[in-house]
Amino acid sequence: MTGAKTVGARGAALALVVTGALTLLLSFGRWGSCPTTPCGGFLMAISDYSGLDLGFGVVTAAAGLAMAAIGVDAFRKNGVSRFATAAALLALLSVAAAIASVIWMYLLPGDDKEFYWPPGTAIMVAITGLIAFAASLRLRGTMSSRA
Repeated sequence: MTGAKTVGARGAALALVVTGALTLLLSFGRWGSCPTTPCGGFLMAISDYSGLDLGFGVVTAAAGLAMAAIGVDAFRKNGVSRFATAAALLALLSVAAAIASVIWMYLLPGDDKEFYWPPGTAIMVAITGLIAFAASLRLRGTMSSRA
């Protein structure tokens, strides 16, 4: 019975590595684009903004890097990590940053900003964050069952 728990925990650790790395990479991607330069400006040209340009990608990049590192640590230790709770909080932080970026780009008024819909990258970051959250909960469950 312990072997099945180890396989599941190692799978959760691997999922945390993959989702953390994916979150890190998506942070550098295009999160939004506007029909003017700068966004809300007067020049007619498409402006692309990465997550780092908008500021939300800085948070998700740091969270993704930390989640991947926690996942590697857990994978090396057969799915056991004392940082599983931190990974869950980091995953929720990346989801919150992605949701905050969508709210800022599309719902909050100001600066006459007009971003094109849909915010594909922000949605992908939120989805990977939710998967990382589920994986970190699996790691926490493994940690408590071995204690």
